[in-house]
Amino acid sequence: MNITINNPYASFTCTTKGAELISYTDQDGHQYIWQKNDQYWDKVSPILFPYIGSDIDFINYGTESYPMLHLGLIKDMDFQITKKGAHSVTLSTMSNEETKQYYPYDFEFSVTFRLRETELEISYTVSNLNKSDMPFLIGGHTNFLCPMEADEKLEEYCLSFADADKEDIPLTHQMFDSGTNLYDQFTERKVKLHKNFEHGVVFQFPDFPQLGLWSPPKKNAPFICFQPWCAGTVDELSQKDIAKRKYVQILSSHQSKMYRFSFSPLQKEEIEEDIEATIEENMEYIEDMEIVIPKFDDIKPSGTNSDSESTVDTKPNRDVDTTSSNNTENKENGIKKKKKASSKPNYNKKKKKRKMRKKKKG
Repeated sequence: MNITINNPYASFTCTTKGAELISYTDQDGHQYIWQKNDQYWDKVSPILFPYIGSDIDFINYGTESYPMLHLGLIKDMDFQITKKGAHSVTLSTMSNEETKQYYPYDFEFSVTFRLRETELEISYTVSNLNKSDMPFLIGGHTNFLCPMEADEKLEEYCLSFADADKEDIPLTHQMFDSGTNLYDQFTERKVKLHKNFEHGVVFQFPDFPQLGLWSPPKKNAPFICFQPWCAGTVDELSQKDIAKRKYVQILSSHQSKMYRFSFSPLQKEEIEEDIEATIEENMEYIEDMEIVIPKFDDIKPSGTNSDSESTVDTKPNRDVDTTSSNNTENKENGIKKKKKASSKPNYNKKKKKRKMRKKKKG
């Protein structure tokens, strides 16, 4: 069953099968979520639990081994609506005899979708119903359309991390040929997917230490997947014993834990902020243009012409560059260029400007 919730700013649709997000549109009806097409992939936004990693046959829990389904269990489970409001809905499911064939623990898993103006927050709550600790891996798999307009290309888009020490990433299809690009060690867990800051999405993942970026390898798929994860390093993704994973979650008996992430379209004020950074960068270039006004020393009248006008002897300023044959016009005008402007957007320089501006505002 599909569930749709909207407000004056946006609308989303999720389904009770796997608690999967299948649509998000803004007030103009613009779709941001990739719509399933088996040509590229047969999922939209599956939830990953209790396993994340390479396709392997068995997973070890303690001394026992269990077969594991690709992408885990939750994506195939039926959820029930346990709470519904004007702008939110909570879906829940529980372990059963079938799930214990793959994962030997009793659990409850709830997903809450909450719409706040244009922001959609998605939270997973895991509850351990056992008398012992429960290990697991958990993550999201939200697929955004990219490019977002019909006449665009993925290569026109860029990923900009909020952390100043992380370089911005121009997108290419080839970067996904080897699988998931995995990042961690974040200070601020926030990233923007955008086309030169004209439009895009802002993605935040406060409760996840990792972010994976994925698109089907060698298919030139029209989407990019954001994967907030608690999974492990790239080298650990084939590790069968999940207790040895760097980011394994271990929940104590009868305890619960929530994991949140959210996204929203790039807002007007954020776009204006990025435009200001671009203007400042261009102004820096203008300021770097050094204008040299020739000084005329020892101006002395040397006589009077037939029209009774005074004539002068002039001595050019020694600062004027007279060595380059390619700058004749600049020499005559006393102008010397220090550098040329680059036509290529410098996303990382713009990011530093935005960070400095935020600090000043704070």
